[in-house]
Amino acid sequence: MQEYMGASRNKAYDLIWSGEVDSYRLGRKLLVSRASVDAYIESRSDRERYIATKSPTTCSRWAHTPTRR
Repeated sequence: MQEYMGASRNKAYDLIWSGEVDSYRLGRKLLVSRASVDAYIESRSDRERYIATKSPTTCSRWAHTPTRR
């Protein structure tokens, strides 16, 4: 999963323990199906596409804030 997603070990465990990616144990090994990882990636890309289409391109709160030097 780490190599397939390019994720760190901690991120992989976080996704498993949070239930975002399905896993199962085989003895002491913690296994994750590729279909489960693909479903997670697809759900994230759908969410990011939705956010990109619904959010404004610039944040009005920061648009007129002067920079400090």
